Amino acid sequence: MQLEDRQRQLKARATERREFLDEVPGEGEHFVYHHVREGTVFYVGKGRARRPFSQRGRNLKWHEIVRAAGSFQVRVVGRFTSDRLARDREAADIQALKPEANISQPAGIVRRPTLASVSEGDIARLMTLERRTGKPAEEFIALAVRLALSLREITKFLEYDEG
Repeated sequence: MQLEDRQRQLKARATERREFLDEVPGEGEHFVYHHVREGTVFYVGKGRARRPFSQRGRNLKWHEIVRAAGSFQVRVVGRFTSDRLARDREAADIQALKPEANISQPAGIVRRPTLASVSEGDIARLMTLERRTGKPAEEFIALAVRLALSLREITKFLEYDEG
């Protein structure tokens, strides 16, 4: 019975979120959203239907803020027909609001890479890269920023290079 209750809860939550997004003016399936705590925007993001509500794939700074605050609000601020239009709005909002948890900046804004800019999913990759090469994680983060690559792409490149 507990499993059925949980499934009903998840289905209800998904329906609620879909209805929430349907009320956002405009057309398209690309959204720009703000995560807000205590009235302050601490994160600006873009994505499709589930992304504004997801806690997965967020950087460590985002998780620190949410853990300390206990909760956050989602404000969907725009709906767009293309990823490019959403990315432009996201970049403008990041530049204007300078949210605390936006570690990676849009094109043209350079910020020194830090371990706080690494998502939880990248930590295992960094540990593997450190073990494999003997170089510190910061070097791989700096390389990723300099080459505009993800740590996943760097890991794949190194695996290919070794093979």
